[in-house]
Amino acid sequence: MGYVNDSFIFIADRQHSNLGARAVILLLQGQTLKAAIVFTVGILVIGMTDNFLRPRLIGKDSKMSDYLVLVSTLGGLTWFSLTGFVLGPIIAALFVTCWEIMGKYNKTSNM
Repeated sequence: MGYVNDSFIFIADRQHSNLGARAVILLLQGQTLKAAIVFTVGILVIGMTDNFLRPRLIGKDSKMSDYLVLVSTLGGLTWFSLTGFVLGPIIAALFVTCWEIMGKYNKTSNM
């Protein structure tokens, strides 16, 4: 039974982004201490990523919304593994910049 639960947790927690589900599963199995540790580490990792790493990696002056940064970071992690943590937001910023340039170009060419 333990192997089935561990393999399910591995599938559900593929990129370590689902620590809450892992904590709930451990809690339902009666492993309260492990569930509390996983939940606490999850909160600390999410808090550290959002409050500490994001301003340093993305920059405080970026005009990207928080949602776009989140989606681009998760997409980068999915497509490029660990390097996608940086590549995802860079690609998103390049896309937003090109979109703005094309918008300005089309606005001036239509006049």
